[in-house]
Amino acid sequence: MRLCTIAAASALVCAFLCGNCRAINGIGVYCHWWNPYEINDYGTAFPRGTIVKATIQNNKVISRDTVFKQIAEYPVLSFDGKRIAFFRWGRQVQFSGGYYRYVVGTTSNLNYLSVMNIDGSNVQNLVQVADPGPSAFLKHDHWAEGNAVLDWPAGDWIYYEKPTKTSEIWRINVRVPSRNELVGNYGSSDYMRRWTLSIDAKYAGTQLENMQVGMVFGGASAFPLVNNAIRQTTRVAAGTGCNMSVSCGGNFIGQYNGGSHEDIFIYKWNHSTNTMSNYSSNSIINLQSWTGDTLVMPGYGGADLIRWAVNSEKWVMRQIGWCWQDPEYGSNSVAVNWKDKQAINMSHTHPYTRESSCGVNPPRRTPPTDCAEPGDLWIDFGAGNENKWEDENGTLLAQAPIDPVSIISEPISTSAPSMRVLNGTCLSIAVRGAYGLSIVNAQGEMVLSRQGHGPAIVDVPSLKPGAYLVRARVQGRDFNETIMKMQ
Repeated sequence: MRLCTIAAASALVCAFLCGNCRAINGIGVYCHWWNPYEINDYGTAFPRGTIVKATIQNNKVISRDTVFKQIAEYPVLSFDGKRIAFFRWGRQVQFSGGYYRYVVGTTSNLNYLSVMNIDGSNVQNLVQVADPGPSAFLKHDHWAEGNAVLDWPAGDWIYYEKPTKTSEIWRINVRVPSRNELVGNYGSSDYMRRWTLSIDAKYAGTQLENMQVGMVFGGASAFPLVNNAIRQTTRVAAGTGCNMSVSCGGNFIGQYNGGSHEDIFIYKWNHSTNTMSNYSSNSIINLQSWTGDTLVMPGYGGADLIRWAVNSEKWVMRQIGWCWQDPEYGSNSVAVNWKDKQAINMSHTHPYTRESSCGVNPPRRTPPTDCAEPGDLWIDFGAGNENKWEDENGTLLAQAPIDPVSIISEPISTSAPSMRVLNGTCLSIAVRGAYGLSIVNAQGEMVLSRQGHGPAIVDVPSLKPGAYLVRARVQGRDFNETIMKMQ
């Protein structure tokens, strides 16, 4: 009887301590890449390759599907987990004779910032970009992967650094790609090797380098930067850190503090005082215990690149398996719940399959490694919670689509300047006077009808993705206009 009482009490204590540390369902995406990227391209680690979707149930990956089989880089998920944004490279490689080789005739192919559905369908090229090859900004070849950086806060704007390492941060609207706006030009003696944004695009976590002294340091800042100056808005966490990345809610910073990046340090960011305090940490040894997988060779270690889950401040992604920053042994995409001490090996590559000395480039004839970069993670909180994010305590908070730089409305056409669609979710009647409108789907069925007196905002959030005809009468004028409702 006493033993049963003790067991019951222990169970209650465990339940109390665990709180909201339930297993998750969700979707992860990552780039499956390799080094050397091409047989003649040794010593330069480009994390570009195919895009893999990992479907997660109860903290286990139940399937891995290659959803983009051409060459891509730095996939990020939309806030609702339905789409993927990525850099799409025109120059292709193919595997033959044990090595990757450039495909003849693809050298002059164009490169794009693109989006697609989570299943790989409906690929759309938003804007043409340059190939992020070697840059004068980069003093070390193995840092070339810092050239391609983007992020997708809540809403319709994707933020990206214009390749190649221009220090120009742009944003582009996925619904209206012609709206491609310069957010800031941060050209100076400092440049941002890597950066991430919170879901409201108000905060950034950056890894910076000073080009004059070659020092790498971390920064957490308001976004956009004040006067386009990194130093005027940067709050540096304790010591010099690498790969600083901000959580979705902007309340935490993850970074490495030197060495082989064995440990990740989580700092809590107090925005009112602009200070950060060391809050938590975990090591690769912890992750091996939490996943049950061997992630690095015994006696070795190493990690690189930190990215946070798109809708949770508990989960952070790490690229695990690098040997002293050189991907000789390959790497894994590992999602880490630093709060509840859980981890998921999203990629499950087999990276430690060769013998080589640590800290040098692999031998000339060494076959390519099997790698995965950290990628992105979207957690499924259940129906009705698609546009919510989770704080460190497991509380779900709503996040409306945002436009932090400016509020811009889309003209339906020059023939109907008095009517506009706002953010794809509502129609704006911009003039005073009576109006009437109806919306008809592609099958000719009327799905919405409204009458009123302008100016007015007419909600159309219930429309399914597709093409619609808007029949409107505004100020005695008739208009027939087509609109597209994206996912």
